[in-house]
Amino acid sequence: MDISINDIRKLPASAQLELADQIWEGLLHSGHLLTDEQISETRRRAKELDDDPSIGLSEEQMWTKVDEMRNGRKS
Repeated sequence: MDISINDIRKLPASAQLELADQIWEGLLHSGHLLTDEQISETRRRAKELDDDPSIGLSEEQMWTKVDEMRNGRKS
C-alpha cells in the first residue's frame, strides 16, 4: 500500500495525529528500532511538550522543516 505525504496532509489534523500515534506505538512495541533509553527519552520529551506546548512548532513550521529535509536542505 502506497500512501504519499500529500495524502496524509489531506486528512484532518485529528486523523493525522491518530495515524502518527498508531505508527509510533507500533514502532515502540516492535522491539527493533529503539532501545529502552531511547523510549524513555522520547516519553520525557513528549511530557515536556505536554507541560509546555509553546516549545513546539506550528504545523506550518513542522511541514516546512519536513519539506526542507526531504529536499536536502537544512533550516
